[in-house]
Amino acid sequence: MIKQLSFVFLLLSACSAGVDQAKMGKAREQIVQTEHDFEQMATAKGLSAAFAYYADSAATLNRGGYVVHGKDSIRLIYLAPKFKGVKLEWKPDFVEVSTSADLGYT
Repeated sequence: MIKQLSFVFLLLSACSAGVDQAKMGKAREQIVQTEHDFEQMATAKGLSAAFAYYADSAATLNRGGYVVHGKDSIRLIYLAPKFKGVKLEWKPDFVEVSTSADLGYT
């Protein structure tokens, strides 16, 4: 049993040896900062400006009955009168980053 546990530990150590924790930490910090910047822009310039700035050109939103495709369509959705004066409070609950630090999500 001890030999098996030692092997598992060595295997896990070998798998994590190539992981650059500093790079992953920097990626996490950048993601959190971007989320914060998005919230600040939404407060200062409105939802439409913030979503238009941060959305990818191929972004898609599901608005609970219809789907909005593309950055320009998303910008137009948030120009609707019902969103005027809406205050967005935005903070990620968690941040995940791949071990290669080239993919992350909140």
